[in-house]
Amino acid sequence: MKYWEKIIDKNLSFENVKRQIKEYQPYYATRPCWDGVYFYSKQGQYCIFLKDGGVMIDRFDDVWSKDENDWMLVTISDEAVRILVENETLLQFIRNSEKEFGMNVANLGVMTDKEFNDYIDFLDELWCK
Repeated sequence: MKYWEKIIDKNLSFENVKRQIKEYQPYYATRPCWDGVYFYSKQGQYCIFLKDGGVMIDRFDDVWSKDENDWMLVTISDEAVRILVENETLLQFIRNSEKEFGMNVANLGVMTDKEFNDYIDFLDELWCK
């Protein structure tokens, strides 16, 4: 599914869009050949919103085509906003739980899907005790 709609600016370098999406949140960046978007979360984490609806957090090293100059600043669709709000709520749950239980902040970006789901289950069990 394509999650971006209107092009704000185009033919930009990766460094240019990276600076703008960080400075002018909530700007989103993508390339013409890609359906997902890159952005910075409210917590200042670099995120990749994939076309399957998944969100990768703190995965700056996973960005492809940093040397291309066809990057675009875009707006996102209503469906993308809905999915991101759900993910934001989950991230808030994780960070609030870590703070409440005096835990170190987990690096969610290096977790596999299974590890991430297990971590959510673990935090949920802490709240149930």
